[in-house]
Amino acid sequence: MEHVRHEVNLDRKGEDGATRRAHLEAAARRGSQTAVNALEGPDAPDSVLYLMEWAYALCGRSGATMGGMAPLGFTTIRDWAMLMDIHVSPLEVQALLVLDAVIRNPEPDTEIVLAEKPTHAWPERK
Repeated sequence: MEHVRHEVNLDRKGEDGATRRAHLEAAARRGSQTAVNALEGPDAPDSVLYLMEWAYALCGRSGATMGGMAPLGFTTIRDWAMLMDIHVSPLEVQALLVLDAVIRNPEPDTEIVLAEKPTHAWPERK
């Protein structure tokens, strides 16, 4: 998660329209070790790199709301997977939902809440 947060924060645009990454890269070229250090983020495990690629491909595909990009939805994942001929496991779906939440709101104190798996297939009738 920290890798994704770091990358998203580097790609945020400032008031001048340039990304934080662009400013840091320019400073690094001028010899700023602080900028070089700021560009280096935590490494992502190789085993999740494909999920990050999928998440970036899907982020924003569920539409927009007044507050920005809509959260990634199950139907968006299903439709994308069907069109791309990719089998997505339930665990990968949960990972995509978490990654999408972090990409849309990379602040470290943001609570990520996912729906719990229901204990019953259908609610009991009374």
